[in-house]
Amino acid sequence: MLKLLKINTGLLFVILTTPWVLTFFFGYYYPDLHMIFTLVLFTVFLLWFIGLDAELMKRIPLKIRPSNTLFLVNILLIYFGYCVIAILLDPGQSINFTGLAALPFLYIFYAWFSIYNHLSKLLTYSEDETEVALNKRVGDMILFFFFFIGVWWLQPRIKEVLNKPEIIRQKYVGIREKDDLMNRQ
Repeated sequence: MLKLLKINTGLLFVILTTPWVLTFFFGYYYPDLHMIFTLVLFTVFLLWFIGLDAELMKRIPLKIRPSNTLFLVNILLIYFGYCVIAILLDPGQSINFTGLAALPFLYIFYAWFSIYNHLSKLLTYSEDETEVALNKRVGDMILFFFFFIGVWWLQPRIKEVLNKPEIIRQKYVGIREKDDLMNRQ
């Protein structure tokens, strides 16, 4: 996954925009292909986001402990929600929600911005190696939001961060090591 995240900016742009272009040109004449290409586009984006999250989390200093639980929950909710809509709707059919039924769909907007916030947070934390306020990360969130344009600015920074060595996090401490730690204090 690390090699995929470090690819050339132009190649990443082509990989991410190819399903969108196919959807645009063939979607009118072949509505079934429209849904398939859109699903492929969603899958590529979300897998790229998950891989980016995993690799950037390895390069954040130990003193900073961001959680990626909400990020992963939002990714899964968006993906499975879109899959359900793709299965249940006929091609060319639209949905209108009002009242309380609109609340889950309003959450989707929050979920997308939460994903962009999380990725911008991880990128700036791993670049600066310190916690960065939200007002300093808004530009990165906008670049993630308009990713087809933002990839030209984000990918060189991502490659630079991914060239840093991983920070080893010891998840489990053995009994002997625990006793040694307790004796030192």
